[in-house]
Amino acid sequence: LATPGVMSAAIAQLAKFGMLVTKGSAIENLANLTDVIFDKTGTLTYGKLKVLKAVYLQADQLNSDELNHQKALVATLAGMSLHPASKAIADSFVSQQLKQSNEVIQASLGNSHELAGAGIELRFAAQTYRLGRLDYVKELNRSDWQIPHEFSNKSVSVFADQHQILAFFVMEDGLREESIAAVRELQEQGKHVTLLSGDRHDVVAEVAAQCGISDYRAELSPAEKHAYILQLQQQGAV
Repeated sequence: LATPGVMSAAIAQLAKFGMLVTKGSAIENLANLTDVIFDKTGTLTYGKLKVLKAVYLQADQLNSDELNHQKALVATLAGMSLHPASKAIADSFVSQQLKQSNEVIQASLGNSHELAGAGIELRFAAQTYRLGRLDYVKELNRSDWQIPHEFSNKSVSVFADQHQILAFFVMEDGLREESIAAVRELQEQGKHVTLLSGDRHDVVAEVAAQCGISDYRAELSPAEKHAYILQLQQQGAV
């Protein structure tokens, strides 16, 4: 009876630190641990992104009603997703007292689709819109637009239709105070630490450098992260 009791106590204690254990065998295998894989947003960082700058690329060509329509579309798309980047954009609209479009919300029923880790797509009024990662958005319009170099180390979400990039949102997240020490302690114990993220390479590289992680991968989908971990396990890693 002692072993199940200890396992239950350990799982309960880990839960207090925000760690969900789905298999008891994972605790038993901790003694044989060789690799530790971190996500970036919400793990090494706080996951509380804040919009620093919103840029509407055609703002000088639009009247106030047209610009407000674009903003309503973005607000509605962002409000459909629970991703930290979308939540940050949605929160920025709330702080500016800009509202989602009820018309768009109604039309979105059955006409929107979210691709985990990439972004969200909406079909509305004979147009297709996307909000999310640049590579995901560019699949829609094959644009050659690039994120301005001055924002290369920031998280950026892009809004577009099937013709062009319409807007982009520059965001920043803070590194958790304990992240650097935690990574260092794991490395001193001989564990191989890897950072896997869906964010852009420059952003991931900066966080990896701050934490002292030399092995990192960027612009990965959730499925690609899972595949990477499976490959490590097949190679004998624990």
